[in-house]
Amino acid sequence: MKKSYYVVGIIIIILIVASAVFLSNHDSNTKGNSNQTEVQTVSQGGVILKFPSDWVVAKSQSNDTVVAIADSKLLDSSKHAKVSVNIEKRDLEGQSLNTYFNKTYTSLLSNSSNQLISLGNSTTIKDRECYEADYLTDKDADVKQHRAVWVESNGQTYVILCTAPQKEFENYNKYFNYILSNIKIE
Repeated sequence: MKKSYYVVGIIIIILIVASAVFLSNHDSNTKGNSNQTEVQTVSQGGVILKFPSDWVVAKSQSNDTVVAIADSKLLDSSKHAKVSVNIEKRDLEGQSLNTYFNKTYTSLLSNSSNQLISLGNSTTIKDRECYEADYLTDKDADVKQHRAVWVESNGQTYVILCTAPQKEFENYNKYFNYILSNIKIE
Protein backbone atom coordinates (compact mmCIF):
# COMPACT_ATOMS: atom_id res chain seq x y z
CA MET A 1 0.00 0.00 0.00
CA LYS A 2 2.85 2.38 0.86
CA LYS A 3 4.41 1.77 -2.56
CA SER A 4 1.26 2.93 -4.32
CA TYR A 5 1.34 6.23 -2.37
CA TYR A 6 4.94 6.77 -3.48
CA VAL A 7 4.07 6.01 -7.10
CA VAL A 8 1.05 8.35 -7.01
CA GLY A 9 3.18 11.04 -5.33
CA ILE A 10 5.91 10.74 -7.98
CA ILE A 11 3.32 10.92 -10.76
CA ILE A 12 1.79 14.06 -9.22
CA ILE A 13 5.25 15.70 -8.95
CA ILE A 14 6.04 14.82 -12.58
CA LEU A 15 2.70 16.31 -13.71
CA ILE A 16 3.34 19.51 -11.75
CA VAL A 17 6.85 19.90 -13.23
CA ALA A 18 5.59 19.13 -16.75
CA SER A 19 2.77 21.69 -16.36
CA ALA A 20 5.23 24.32 -15.14
CA VAL A 21 7.54 23.70 -18.11
CA PHE A 22 4.63 23.87 -20.55
CA LEU A 23 3.28 27.11 -19.09
CA SER A 24 6.76 28.63 -19.02
CA ASN A 25 7.28 27.88 -22.72
CA HIS A 26 3.81 29.16 -23.58
CA ASP A 27 4.45 32.48 -21.77
CA SER A 28 7.79 33.06 -23.49
CA ASN A 29 6.22 32.41 -26.92
CA THR A 30 3.23 34.67 -26.40
CA LYS A 31 4.66 37.50 -24.34
CA GLY A 32 8.24 37.43 -25.57
CA ASN A 33 11.28 38.00 -23.42
CA SER A 34 14.70 39.54 -23.76
CA ASN A 35 15.90 36.62 -25.90
CA GLN A 36 12.80 36.28 -28.08
CA THR A 37 11.02 38.65 -30.39
CA GLU A 38 7.37 38.34 -31.34
CA VAL A 39 6.83 37.86 -35.05
CA GLN A 40 4.26 38.72 -37.64
CA THR A 41 3.65 37.24 -41.08
CA VAL A 42 2.93 38.75 -44.48
CA SER A 43 1.95 36.85 -47.62
CA GLN A 44 2.29 38.60 -50.97
CA GLY A 45 3.01 37.48 -54.53
CA GLY A 46 3.73 33.86 -53.62
CA VAL A 47 6.07 34.77 -50.76
CA ILE A 48 5.30 34.14 -47.09
CA LEU A 49 7.55 36.10 -44.81
CA LYS A 50 7.90 36.02 -41.01
CA PHE A 51 9.58 39.01 -39.40
CA PRO A 52 9.93 40.84 -36.06
CA SER A 53 6.73 42.50 -34.85
CA ASP A 54 8.41 45.91 -34.56
CA TRP A 55 9.18 45.87 -38.30
CA VAL A 56 6.66 47.09 -40.88
CA VAL A 57 5.62 46.21 -44.42
CA ALA A 58 7.32 48.87 -46.54
CA LYS A 59 7.16 50.31 -50.01
CA SER A 60 10.02 49.83 -52.42
CA GLN A 61 11.25 51.91 -55.33
CA SER A 62 11.86 48.79 -57.40
CA ASN A 63 9.15 47.71 -59.83
CA ASP A 64 10.14 44.06 -59.32
CA THR A 65 9.38 44.07 -55.59
CA VAL A 66 6.99 41.40 -54.33
CA VAL A 67 7.21 42.40 -50.68
CA ALA A 68 9.44 44.63 -48.58
CA ILE A 69 9.79 45.02 -44.82
CA ALA A 70 11.76 47.49 -42.73
CA ASP A 71 12.78 48.12 -39.15
CA SER A 72 10.28 50.77 -38.05
CA LYS A 73 12.76 52.23 -35.57
CA LEU A 74 15.21 53.16 -38.32
CA LEU A 75 13.23 55.15 -40.85
CA ASP A 76 14.95 58.37 -41.88
CA SER A 77 13.27 61.78 -42.07
CA SER A 78 11.97 61.08 -45.59
CA LYS A 79 10.52 57.72 -44.44
CA HIS A 80 13.16 55.66 -46.28
CA ALA A 81 14.28 52.51 -44.51
CA LYS A 82 17.82 52.31 -43.23
CA VAL A 83 17.38 48.59 -42.46
CA SER A 84 15.23 46.49 -44.76
CA VAL A 85 14.57 43.21 -46.50
CA ASN A 86 13.28 43.56 -50.06
CA ILE A 87 12.16 40.55 -52.11
CA GLU A 88 12.10 40.96 -55.87
CA LYS A 89 10.84 38.55 -58.50
CA ARG A 90 12.28 38.45 -62.02
CA ASP A 91 11.87 36.16 -65.02
CA LEU A 92 14.97 34.10 -65.80
CA GLU A 93 14.26 34.48 -69.54
CA GLY A 94 15.64 31.02 -70.29
CA GLN A 95 18.91 31.57 -68.42
CA SER A 96 20.15 29.47 -65.55
CA LEU A 97 20.06 31.04 -62.11
CA ASN A 98 23.88 30.97 -62.00
CA THR A 99 24.23 32.77 -65.36
CA TYR A 100 21.68 35.46 -64.45
CA PHE A 101 23.30 35.94 -61.04
CA ASN A 102 26.81 36.33 -62.52
CA LYS A 103 25.67 38.75 -65.26
CA THR A 104 23.90 40.92 -62.70
CA TYR A 105 26.90 41.23 -60.39
CA THR A 106 29.39 41.72 -63.22
CA SER A 107 27.34 44.77 -64.20
CA LEU A 108 26.67 45.95 -60.63
CA LEU A 109 30.31 45.71 -59.57
CA SER A 110 31.54 47.62 -62.61
CA ASN A 111 30.21 50.74 -60.83
CA SER A 112 32.96 52.20 -58.64
CA SER A 113 30.52 53.04 -55.84
CA ASN A 114 30.00 49.30 -55.21
CA GLN A 115 32.54 47.10 -53.42
CA LEU A 116 32.43 43.31 -53.35
CA ILE A 117 32.68 41.45 -50.03
CA SER A 118 31.88 37.93 -51.32
CA LEU A 119 30.19 36.47 -54.36
CA GLY A 120 28.64 33.18 -55.36
CA ASN A 121 28.44 31.46 -52.01
CA SER A 122 26.06 28.57 -52.50
CA THR A 123 23.45 28.18 -49.79
CA THR A 124 19.94 26.73 -49.50
CA ILE A 125 16.48 27.96 -48.62
CA LYS A 126 14.00 25.17 -47.94
CA ASP A 127 16.11 22.67 -49.94
CA ARG A 128 16.48 24.98 -52.94
CA GLU A 129 19.95 25.92 -54.14
CA CYS A 130 20.71 29.61 -53.78
CA TYR A 131 23.51 32.00 -54.60
CA GLU A 132 24.62 34.78 -52.33
CA ALA A 133 26.34 38.11 -52.91
CA ASP A 134 27.59 40.40 -50.15
CA TYR A 135 28.64 43.90 -51.14
CA LEU A 136 28.82 47.54 -50.11
CA THR A 137 27.30 50.57 -51.81
CA ASP A 138 28.55 54.06 -51.16
CA LYS A 139 25.99 56.67 -52.15
CA ASP A 140 25.90 60.15 -50.65
CA ALA A 141 28.49 59.17 -47.99
CA ASP A 142 26.05 56.60 -46.62
CA VAL A 143 27.80 53.23 -46.84
CA LYS A 144 25.31 50.37 -46.84
CA GLN A 145 26.00 46.68 -46.70
CA HIS A 146 23.85 44.29 -48.71
CA ARG A 147 23.34 40.56 -48.53
CA ALA A 148 21.51 39.29 -51.60
CA VAL A 149 20.27 35.70 -51.70
CA TRP A 150 19.03 34.43 -55.07
CA VAL A 151 16.67 31.45 -55.32
CA GLU A 152 14.81 29.96 -58.29
CA SER A 153 11.18 28.84 -58.31
CA ASN A 154 9.09 27.94 -61.36
CA GLY A 155 11.32 29.73 -63.91
CA GLN A 156 11.47 32.87 -61.77
CA THR A 157 14.29 34.16 -59.64
CA TYR A 158 13.60 35.67 -56.26
CA VAL A 159 16.20 38.04 -54.89
CA ILE A 160 16.06 38.52 -51.12
CA LEU A 161 18.03 41.68 -50.42
CA CYS A 162 18.95 42.39 -46.79
CA THR A 163 20.26 45.95 -46.30
CA ALA A 164 21.63 47.92 -43.36
CA PRO A 165 24.21 50.64 -42.75
CA GLN A 166 27.64 48.99 -42.85
CA LYS A 167 28.39 49.86 -39.22
CA GLU A 168 25.17 48.19 -38.04
CA PHE A 169 24.97 45.24 -40.42
CA GLU A 170 26.39 42.62 -38.03
CA ASN A 171 23.85 43.64 -35.37
CA TYR A 172 21.02 42.91 -37.82
CA ASN A 173 22.36 39.60 -39.11
CA LYS A 174 20.35 37.66 -36.52
CA TYR A 175 17.15 39.23 -37.90
CA PHE A 176 18.19 38.63 -41.51
CA ASN A 177 19.07 35.00 -40.72
CA TYR A 178 15.71 34.49 -38.99
CA ILE A 179 13.83 35.96 -41.96
CA LEU A 180 15.83 33.87 -44.45
CA SER A 181 15.31 30.67 -42.48
CA ASN A 182 11.54 31.24 -42.27
CA ILE A 183 10.74 32.44 -45.79
CA LYS A 184 8.47 30.37 -48.02
CA ILE A 185 8.45 30.88 -51.78
CA GLU A 186 5.69 29.32 -53.90
